[in-house]
Amino acid sequence: MTVLVLVGGRGSRLGAPKHLIRLCGRALLEWVLGSIPPSLGDIYVVSPEPIELRGGLGWIRDPGMGPAEALRTAARELGGRALVVGGDMPLLDPEALELVYGIPSEAAVPMWSNGFLEPLHAAYELEAVAETVSNSLHGIVRELDAALVSAEYLVERFGPHIFYNVNTREDLEGAERILRSRRSRGCS
Repeated sequence: MTVLVLVGGRGSRLGAPKHLIRLCGRALLEWVLGSIPPSLGDIYVVSPEPIELRGGLGWIRDPGMGPAEALRTAARELGGRALVVGGDMPLLDPEALELVYGIPSEAAVPMWSNGFLEPLHAAYELEAVAETVSNSLHGIVRELDAALVSAEYLVERFGPHIFYNVNTREDLEGAERILRSRRSRGCS
């Protein structure tokens, strides 16, 4: 079992690489890593440059050609099944991640009733991903035999912020408000 955390975002709207942005005193990436259940196995950070992280984490070089190629690069290197999340998603729910990971298919991907996919909150068979050719994550999902999971169901079951990602200062402030309202450890 494997978890891939894609952190290729330069954070141009935030003024620094996203994974380094501080949220309640901790790097954004630390919030993401803290939400991944140990039961999901080895964690690999996929980024353009090596990142100093706690022990036991692997690193795969992101070739800098977008998230689809970052995922495909990791797929070619690792094989097996992997949960894939974004390094800018500090409010992930461990139980939701385990649920999605456990759905047997080439890809288990949350989808909203309007057809919008959440490909960075999904599980993939990496051998199948390695054979794809699309330049987008949505395209990769369309190439695979995907099980589409109701995003509305996941939000109803696990909370309204499980897909929340940080792209702007406003998003960062919103994440802090949410964490403070939950009285999350390290953000009170």
